[in-house]
This record gives sequence, C-alpha cells and structure tokens, in this order.
Amino acid sequence: MKLFFPVLIILSCQFIYAQNGSWDVDSLYQNEEMTDSLKNQMIIDKLVQEGDDLSQPRQVDHWIYFKTAKDRDEFIISIKNDNFHIENSDLISANDLPFQLHISRNDHVDLESINKVTLQLRNDAKIFGGEYDGWETFVIKK
Repeated sequence: MKLFFPVLIILSCQFIYAQNGSWDVDSLYQNEEMTDSLKNQMIIDKLVQEGDDLSQPRQVDHWIYFKTAKDRDEFIISIKNDNFHIENSDLISANDLPFQLHISRNDHVDLESINKVTLQLRNDAKIFGGEYDGWETFVIKK
C-alpha cells in the first residue's frame, strides 16, 4: 500500500501540495495578489520552456468579465489612457458575468512587469464589478 503525505510549506501564506503531486493554484490558501503571481509565474515558465528569454516586449492579451455592459463600458473609459487596445467585447453567456472584454497591450512579460499589469487590471475591474480572468501571449525565441 502506497501512502501519500501532503506537504505543507509556509511562506507568508500556506500552500497545500496535492496528493497526486501537482499544484492546484485555485485551491491554495492565499490572497488574490499571490494567486495572480503564481499563475503569472506558470505562464512565464511555459514561455521559458519554449525558448523565450523574456527580453522582448510583445502583445499581451487580457480577459475581463462584467455583470453589465455599462460596467464594462465604464471600465473601458477608465483604462483609456493606459494604451490598451480593445480587441473584442461580447455578450458570451447567461452567467453571473456575461459581458466579456478582451484587451491587449505591448508589455514585457517578466514576473515583475506582468504582476504590475495584472494587479492593476484586477483592481480596476473590481471597481466596476468585474473580474479579471488572466492573460496570454506568444513565444519569442532567441
């Protein structure tokens, strides 16, 4: 019989290592800023694994969801001077946050740079009753 022992690490917050040996970011006990930073690090790790040295700025796409079209439109006005490009805004489904916004901007994707962007977008979205859902980009090989 194989025994599994979850590992507990304490680093200003608690992380619980899943019994199957993988991290489940959504189930970690921590604040949203730490969760964002971990998710950002996971994306960055994938970029580096694919041969990206992260030195080049590139288009970074972000998704935010809102309860109403009015909330989404007010958010768009609030980021008007931040050089974001509106890629798309749709009504996607009949869930709690059906108004999708897809924006992009050229940014660096090192952890410090992208953490600043995602934290600001998350905080701004909350002001308008929205929820920041994450980002993606493409690999730039050396």
